Amino acid sequence: MNCRLVLSLLLALSVIVSECKYGFVLMKGNEVTIKVTDYFADIPDVHVARATYSNEINSTGWAFLELHTSVYCHDEKQAYAAGYLEGYLTRELVWMHWQNMLKGYCYNKTDICGMIEDFVTKNEMYMNKMLEADPVNPYWYQVKLYYIQIQGLADGYNAATHDPYEFLTSRDIVWINMLGDLDELALSLSSANYSDDQLFDEHCTGLVKLLPDWSNLYTSHVTWNSYQSMLRIQKMYVMNLHLAPGNAQIIPGYKMSMSSYPAFVQVQE
Repeated sequence: MNCRLVLSLLLALSVIVSECKYGFVLMKGNEVTIKVTDYFADIPDVHVARATYSNEINSTGWAFLELHTSVYCHDEKQAYAAGYLEGYLTRELVWMHWQNMLKGYCYNKTDICGMIEDFVTKNEMYMNKMLEADPVNPYWYQVKLYYIQIQGLADGYNAATHDPYEFLTSRDIVWINMLGDLDELALSLSSANYSDDQLFDEHCTGLVKLLPDWSNLYTSHVTWNSYQSMLRIQKMYVMNLHLAPGNAQIIPGYKMSMSSYPAFVQVQE
């Protein structure tokens, strides 16, 4: 991804050059080495993951992350390194997003949060049970890699964090990725009236238009949300993961482009 030049008219015409950072991860066994540089040429040919990161939120409203993993590395290493590198590079935005969206979520409703936490724990136990029963099942294998990526993201974030107060666990990252489901879980798990204290009330607009002569179908989507959720990252993942263990086929969606949020490893619009 190339760094962008943004023209800004204040008192006079000036050019704002966004700051691009390049990072890469090397792994020897379980030992992770991460490097961040100003030059793409510094990235070695042999690596587990590499990324380009540019925070342009103050000029364009967006940050940009492009992340690649090596086809020559084991799937689990690819997933972990991808998460680790993203967490390390986007640490500042991850912490801001946590503060904006989740830091005070459980105030005065610890009972509801306890029920959600219990639900997540049981759900993860079920997933582990399914993986143990059928470790080569493509669906559950991808679920496993998803959670490995989340663990890597938490570890990379914490590696770049110096204040222990700002440390986040992998479960915290899971909660961030559950933001779109928290209200529904709270409503379904709690007998109390929760409707007046929802994190998301209404969210986004979709339009589907069929032409009168049926010649074409137009669709449109507009993202709108609360002011607190305006930290956005345009992401591209190129992850050469395999369909299942021992399967030579690369997953169909190995290249993904999405409008996302800090610490999200999927799209939510």
